[in-house]
Amino acid sequence: MASRCRSTALPIPCAGPAVGGLVNGNTAAQCALTGVTAAQFGGIDVNSSDQYNGLIGGNPNLKPEKADTFTAGVIIQPTFLPGFTASVDAFRIKVKDIIGVIGADTIINQCLQTGDAALCGAINRDANGSLYQTTRGFIVDTNVNAGSLTTQGIDASLGYTLRTTNIGTFALAANGTYTDKFESDKAGAKFDCAGYFGAQCGYPQSKWRHSVRLTYTAPSGVGLSGNWRYLSKTKFENTSSNADLANSFFPLDASIKAQSYFDLAATVRVEDKFTFRAGANNVFDKSPPILSSTATPIGSFGNGNTYPGIFEGAGRYLFVGLTIDM
Repeated sequence: MASRCRSTALPIPCAGPAVGGLVNGNTAAQCALTGVTAAQFGGIDVNSSDQYNGLIGGNPNLKPEKADTFTAGVIIQPTFLPGFTASVDAFRIKVKDIIGVIGADTIINQCLQTGDAALCGAINRDANGSLYQTTRGFIVDTNVNAGSLTTQGIDASLGYTLRTTNIGTFALAANGTYTDKFESDKAGAKFDCAGYFGAQCGYPQSKWRHSVRLTYTAPSGVGLSGNWRYLSKTKFENTSSNADLANSFFPLDASIKAQSYFDLAATVRVEDKFTFRAGANNVFDKSPPILSSTATPIGSFGNGNTYPGIFEGAGRYLFVGLTIDM
């Protein structure tokens, strides 16, 4: 069911005073494509929050997505180092007729640039020409088969297990992904979101991410493990040189520095029947990066001025558990 949300753009196209016959760099003819009348041109109020209304929701006319996938890899298990294995896989995935929203920013910007009737028709202004003052002003951004998405990169993994007769077993497991491309092509806008985040790119697309776990299991059945999760630095999409993403931005939103999280866990095996577990995720209680609402729009998996699906929004997390083998 459709609902109203807040979508962002800095500055709002065609809102504000006319300077040299232009509003935000747009002519009266361009703004007319977005529903601005000649009388309204240069006189539309600017929202101090730099936001406008959006109408989002489902679409019963969607078609199935189609994907072309290519992968190639190698696995290494040397005989001279028992317990060691490593693999490297290259991948390229292109999804066509991808289901999702075009993005309100893309809709209004592409309307200005191309005059596409379907995109311009999604822009609904109220009697004052505003897109935020009343519920009659909004941009329709419901789910559609919005072009294609191409991603390519490399997955790498490494594992090593060392078993000793007296002091127990040591195990190392590392998994990482390098994303070279995360390219979206929709409504005439084409941009690569690898290394970016925001209204168009969605959640932070770190170019490199990995997880490294070291585990020790004693002969008595006691196990200890530590895990390091890492996400490389990402930048706000408005800082991109791509014209379909570039826009003004608040300096504090410019980037999210690399993030590291550390987890600890312990297991105790009793009488080959009971297994007790306890541990803590985000041991050092690292706070999530905080950004403005412009850089973390709810429609792009942002919430609470951060991206809780990517970063540890809840802080340190403690857990205990018991497994009984019947």
